[in-house]
Amino acid sequence: RDLSNIGIKPRNPFTHLDDILEGFINTTTHSDTQDTDYTTLYSYYANWKLKKGEYNTALEYYAKCLKARPNSISIMRGMARAYYAVGDYEKSASYFDALITLNPDNLNNRLNYAKAMTKAGKPEAVLNGLYKLDFENPDNVSIQDTLGWALLYAGKAAEAEQYCHDV
Repeated sequence: RDLSNIGIKPRNPFTHLDDILEGFINTTTHSDTQDTDYTTLYSYYANWKLKKGEYNTALEYYAKCLKARPNSISIMRGMARAYYAVGDYEKSASYFDALITLNPDNLNNRLNYAKAMTKAGKPEAVLNGLYKLDFENPDNVSIQDTLGWALLYAGKAAEAEQYCHDV
């Protein structure tokens, strides 16, 4: 039915999601480490805050989640991304390193670890791993770009030139 002529507009159901989540989280009392149902809600809330750019709030709620689920890949990935966003590259790298331990075949975690270590001022620590990844995946532009940036940060501009596609 067309309701446009009487001034009623359909509502976006997600418009007030932030208020609903915040209201629920602020008005309930529970144990952060015992109740995994709240941990699920906290992780959704942390993901929501991460998407909105509210990184410190996201970190606060991811930390609560890790108490109940210390090996959760999605929660650790959120922590790593939020720490990277606030410029704490060493903590970001530590979470990406933990993710690599849990899921060694995930290329994105390896590249994100290398990027965080590079931004933390430790590009030399990841160069050998990036060279190996490039050797194993010679057509992967993401690996080449990450290697190029690590080489630039390491002061090896001449070598970096052959790897950087987006400079």
